[in-house]
Amino acid sequence: MPISCDVCSWRFSPLPHPHNGGNMWAARCNYIRKLINPVMFPKSMAQLYHDAGNDAMIGTGRYAAEHWVHSHPTIQACDVSTKVVMFGVTKTYQSHDDFKLEAAPRYHLKGKSFRMARGSVHRRPQVITFEHRWAEYKVLYNETPPASWFGWKFYNDSIPAGFQRPI
Repeated sequence: MPISCDVCSWRFSPLPHPHNGGNMWAARCNYIRKLINPVMFPKSMAQLYHDAGNDAMIGTGRYAAEHWVHSHPTIQACDVSTKVVMFGVTKTYQSHDDFKLEAAPRYHLKGKSFRMARGSVHRRPQVITFEHRWAEYKVLYNETPPASWFGWKFYNDSIPAGFQRPI
């Protein structure tokens, strides 16, 4: 795993919350130490979202397990799948898949992809916003993302005025 990577998985997806489907990953111990205890994380998410139940759009209930390892604002993810999948369940490994270890995410949320993502979460489009992710980090960890955070590039066109990237 590259030194620039905290967590490596088959495919990292920042939407609708940072996660990897299937919950299989490798991570650095110094990064894992930053996280909320995995036994307490579902409860922390339930409190944050007022007992929302099993909600794939926000990472609560059974989805908290897939969100946990990617929940810290300092996350530097990498993955091996070259398929660009915004989010959702996809077929896992196919014999014709190409694999290449790279920093994740492999796409950015702007223009057409941003409109597609908002349409895919029609019940609550606010859950894919920069502000939503920022607020979750503040509540869960009392931290904001550093300059190296993937979201500065990923959310690019949707970062509202008043939010400044740290130097």
